[in-house]
Amino acid sequence: MTNEEKWLAVLGRDARFGDAFVYGVSSTRIFCRPTCPSKRPQVENVTFFEGAGAAKEAGFRACKRCRPDKALPLDIEAVSGVSGRELRETQRMETLKQELQKDNGVLNAGLEAGFGSTRALYERAPSRLGMTPATYAKGGAGTTIRFAVQECELGFVLVARTPVGVCSIALGDRTDELEAGLRAEFFAAQIERDDAALKDELRAILDSLEGKTAFPDLPLDIRATAFQARVWKELQRIERGETISYSQLAERMGEPKAVRAVASACARNPVALVHPCHRVVGKDGAARGFRWSIERKRRLLEREVQR
Repeated sequence: MTNEEKWLAVLGRDARFGDAFVYGVSSTRIFCRPTCPSKRPQVENVTFFEGAGAAKEAGFRACKRCRPDKALPLDIEAVSGVSGRELRETQRMETLKQELQKDNGVLNAGLEAGFGSTRALYERAPSRLGMTPATYAKGGAGTTIRFAVQECELGFVLVARTPVGVCSIALGDRTDELEAGLRAEFFAAQIERDDAALKDELRAILDSLEGKTAFPDLPLDIRATAFQARVWKELQRIERGETISYSQLAERMGEPKAVRAVASACARNPVALVHPCHRVVGKDGAARGFRWSIERKRRLLEREVQR
């Protein structure tokens, strides 16, 4: 999403983006969710952040009304297709994330989240967090993330990876904005630009843009709830040149009442093109809700139809 689109979401208190980003107000040093019921600030006083961790690092404190440092309540109806075991695991991981952000220690966070031992914590948590609990608590501290940026027909594309796999693919108009977004998300990681090391990943992304592949086939290192993972997997079943609505995607998943949850999962997609969320449109076929700009979504869809 561009800052303009984020501001529109704030003005409209758009529930689709309730946990997609937060915004800080310089005059109060408080940060909020886009859905916060508080009085809207002046746009010149607003700074957008990918999450609570980045806002806190910049010196803002959490709003007491919308509680942006807490996970949104889990919509049980929206994830009714997830098994009871998956649901409990998702709830536990959300609790773990909250506790890790309190900086009371990894062991205490694990116990509060219901992990009976540190062994269980370190065996299960990394696959959901995308890193070890200790690293997550430190905003990626101790992790080296390499990234590359290249100009493409949609502006610029950034790809970043940890030693495990790709953690971010973003599209934008300026290289400095893309890099700033990556650094805000992984605020404590060691981040280095290395275009040569990521040439294969860039080639896979460009091949996808040129229509040579349906989507880039890359090893990933991303965080997801069980429901988000299901949505992102379903996105990869949408054929190139095909579009479906958010409600149709929910129905494909057997979750006809989970339209808002599906839209939220699409908005949180960290890897453009790998999970082709741009192929999901409004009921009227209009391009909506693309975190890398609506105009870029339209251009992507036009190119996929033409090629």
